[in-house]
Amino acid sequence: RSREGRHTGGEVWHWYLGRRVGEARNPGLEPKGKHRGRKPIFQDLVILNSSGQPQLLEALASFKEKQDGVSVAAILCQEHHTNGVSWNNLQLKAKGLHWHMQGAQAEALAGGGLSAGVGIASRAYVNMGLPFGASHDISPEESPGRLAVAWIEGIVKGGMILMSVYLWHSEGLTPRNRAILEQAGLLAKKFRGPWLLAGDFNMTPEQLQEEGCDWINKVGGVVVRPGEATCRSVSGGRTIDYCVVDAWMAAAVEKITIDQDFPSS
Repeated sequence: RSREGRHTGGEVWHWYLGRRVGEARNPGLEPKGKHRGRKPIFQDLVILNSSGQPQLLEALASFKEKQDGVSVAAILCQEHHTNGVSWNNLQLKAKGLHWHMQGAQAEALAGGGLSAGVGIASRAYVNMGLPFGASHDISPEESPGRLAVAWIEGIVKGGMILMSVYLWHSEGLTPRNRAILEQAGLLAKKFRGPWLLAGDFNMTPEQLQEEGCDWINKVGGVVVRPGEATCRSVSGGRTIDYCVVDAWMAAAVEKITIDQDFPSS
């Protein structure tokens, strides 16, 4: 959940006109006293490992309406398991529910079936576009369907970059998982504006901070995590779904909560 701040650019293309929008460096959040008496504007972002299309569509339908009086601006999903025609159908169904949907298609496995697939859905009234020089699918070649990006406006002034990530599981920060993070970091640095990387890291925040400390420092990020397990098990579960956010706006993140009642893996 992010509080509206101030941002004057970064290199992005207008979602429709194809023109570059702004190139000023990010000046940070507005001084607290500038709009005295003005209430902060909060919007929710949802991180969802749907393990397939049905639960993602359920989330899109559910979060159309305000939650506790707050609008959900975007959903960052992992494991949508769609490719080709099924991916196109998912985008059409999302449009019918009044969402834009972009991302990285799932990987078709040699033995049949689909793996991974990440996406970003924003409300239909929220403009979505591409950061300069990028596509929505920025997955490294050896890790298809695991990293997606979109620029959306409305969370902070001037918009921000959202990236949805799904790291390889049960292997920690291996070279191919590090390559995914490095790709995200390169794009964040190129944009030069506020960004957020969220998803299923398949490792705990402590593990990421220990093994990936150099990467976190290099990109200027802060790990923001919920206070309880996101992956439940008989032993209590682990926290593996969280976000890394641009340090300058980390203070604007109010909290991360877990919806234990929503049907998800």
